[in-house]
Amino acid sequence: MKKITIVLLVALFSIVSFSNVLQYVPSNSKAFFYVKNLTKSYESLKTIPSLKSIFLDPINLEIMLSSYAEMYMTSSEVESSAFYDLLQNVDLAGFIVEPSNETYHFGVVMGPFKDSKKFIDYINKILISSLKESGVSIDIVEKENYVVFVMDKDLYKEAKKGVSINQQNIENGFYYVLNSSKMKGNGYAYVKDGYLIGKSNGAVSSGITNTNFIKPLDNYKFPGTYMIVSGYIPTDLSSLKSIIKNFGDFDLVQKLLSSSNGIELGGNVELNSDSMEFNGKEYIKINTKNTIKDIIPLLEDNSIKYKKVNDNEITMSIETMIDDPENIGEKKKVTTDLNLWKDNEELYIYQGTPKEYKDLIKGYKKLSENTLFNMLSEKIGSANLAFAFFDLSKLFSGYGIEGNFGGLININYKENDKLEISFIIK
Repeated sequence: MKKITIVLLVALFSIVSFSNVLQYVPSNSKAFFYVKNLTKSYESLKTIPSLKSIFLDPINLEIMLSSYAEMYMTSSEVESSAFYDLLQNVDLAGFIVEPSNETYHFGVVMGPFKDSKKFIDYINKILISSLKESGVSIDIVEKENYVVFVMDKDLYKEAKKGVSINQQNIENGFYYVLNSSKMKGNGYAYVKDGYLIGKSNGAVSSGITNTNFIKPLDNYKFPGTYMIVSGYIPTDLSSLKSIIKNFGDFDLVQKLLSSSNGIELGGNVELNSDSMEFNGKEYIKINTKNTIKDIIPLLEDNSIKYKKVNDNEITMSIETMIDDPENIGEKKKVTTDLNLWKDNEELYIYQGTPKEYKDLIKGYKKLSENTLFNMLSEKIGSANLAFAFFDLSKLFSGYGIEGNFGGLININYKENDKLEISFIIK
């Protein structure tokens, strides 16, 4: 039963290796990912301390998902143990093709199966029939002991098949390739000695690239839960909209960043053990030559209410519409009061006054003194363009689990606008 969570993980990671499953991926795919041995890859993820605590005790996500899957399969007249047995030693590849401009089709290849016809029968009962009832049509193509799920069977049959990836000595893990006009790159991840370790390569398309922005680590105070420092500011920040909205108005922040040299943001998230709710303090710091006087017109353009405190500080109110938890399907207005002030070339946005911010960071330790950060840095090195570090140790401690839990992402700028991204999770 527990292996149902594999389905939720296969799109997140990638590995470098070769498998016959890739013979059935269209050669003109704009992107594809490959998971080597679903069951072994999933089991290996549970050797990573942070993921083990999520899947197993104390959060027990695996049990919750497995129980739901068991009920669903029983109602579909599918024996769960027989279904999971078919997934043993099975690889998976997903792909995206673009048959016409800005039109994308998705597909999945799985195999080799001990009995592909039985798997097709099971998956028809579990998934395909319910999708058809919802108006979603999925075609199934059987290739020897492999099964292919596509949106257009005729289009798939006409396409040239076969892709390859670099051979690596990795027993489990994940691999991906991007080959679109807007984005190109590849990457992999694998589990070793209780760590999920990965690397990817890409290119800078457009934006600000400042390799001198990151300071020596002793200059940073770690807020407690996460910290992001970046000398790379993409032209299009839409993919980060959900994160930026936690700190202020998205359009405002995007305009401020477009004329900046880099950004730092961080927060300390705490778990209320009584209500089991998360809360915390978060800040954003932008290196820019813009003054408060320059920023006021941006506030007015975005209809943001503000009050000038002095020449270097203003308060503002950000109104957003969120889902109303008490009235399903309805929205409610939430107002967030923020302070925005300038100190030398640093522009701060924070849910408090400059004095409250300074008092807060006095209690923070240096990033260079964080045990987990040093542990992870030893494995993947340092960054010259951007890094993101998150330490979940305190959050897990709220569940009674002591230890070091978290992850680190490093982005290094190479010659000819190339990027190398390394990450590690413990």
